[in-house]
Amino acid sequence: MSVCLCLDSAEKLLDAMALGLMRRGERVEAFHLKECVTTKKEVKRALSLLPRMEEPLQLLVADQDARGNRQGIKGHVWSGYLPNGALIQVAEGVFVASPEFNALLAMGKSTWLHRPQVLMSSCGIFAIDDSSEDGFVRRPPVTIIKRLSEFAVSMPKCHRTRAMLDALALTAERARSPMEAKLVLPLIVPRDKGGFGFEKPELNAPIRLSSEGRAIWGKDVVDGDLLWRLIKKLLEYNGRLRHEGKLGTDLTRAAALEASGYDVRIVTYEQMKSARQMLQVGRWLAEGMGISTDSLPERKALQPILTDVLAYEHPRFVLPKPEEVPAATGVALEGGVWAEAS
Repeated sequence: MSVCLCLDSAEKLLDAMALGLMRRGERVEAFHLKECVTTKKEVKRALSLLPRMEEPLQLLVADQDARGNRQGIKGHVWSGYLPNGALIQVAEGVFVASPEFNALLAMGKSTWLHRPQVLMSSCGIFAIDDSSEDGFVRRPPVTIIKRLSEFAVSMPKCHRTRAMLDALALTAERARSPMEAKLVLPLIVPRDKGGFGFEKPELNAPIRLSSEGRAIWGKDVVDGDLLWRLIKKLLEYNGRLRHEGKLGTDLTRAAALEASGYDVRIVTYEQMKSARQMLQVGRWLAEGMGISTDSLPERKALQPILTDVLAYEHPRFVLPKPEEVPAATGVALEGGVWAEAS
């Protein structure tokens, strides 16, 4: 017998593996899901092999009879087709849904504006960690848009696969924070759905500075939050915590970019929640793109988009410290130091 973690529980372990806090598991054949249960004995055994997990523990089984919801356990059923490689083995008899399969599972109940944020978390460069100062830390992506799309196309057509493919059209890679993912969405949501309908920007893309820009910043390259490279326009999101007390640094960075030929505009949460203010941002971008400002969305259509985007809340969990990861799943110690995953 085995257990398979999914949704929030799987996301925590996938993030831990991407950060090198846990050994990277191997992708395995799909038949293992049929062996998975939610019995007390198996759950207790699995928890002894894992870092501390939040409740309810999200578990996946292949049969309704094995679902077994009870206090501290939330069972989910997947009885349809599943390709090999959709499960990852992290310990003997302990599996997690792969990033692509886990994203598909999350498409079931999310709204159409929350689904892209689920995907942007998986292919972004941040992970939720409630123990950090502002609730997230930087980490490598756990998957990319290409893999998510290929997985959805490989599955039989259903509500979840259609929802995932639609969400991928509104997904940008390499968001560095939950708020960057929120900022990009209304800008790329199609005009007929209430958004601006702009082309996707590059997120956290390297920008090579001019000689004058380098003299101001002191480095050759900076990363731009939301970059439209062809028109040299850049939106920078300034959060309350990571940018507090750093106004001088932010302005110096903006001056270096402007000296290198880029137009920079700073956006904050206060602007993002206001359709009136976001329309000013949209007008600035439209003018650079040569788009008529008459094509901007109506304020009454844009405001519900902003409100729903900002209402999405990521799953909350605390990432483990290396010493909190059992040896069965931990990364080997090298000279008393935890080795990073390759």
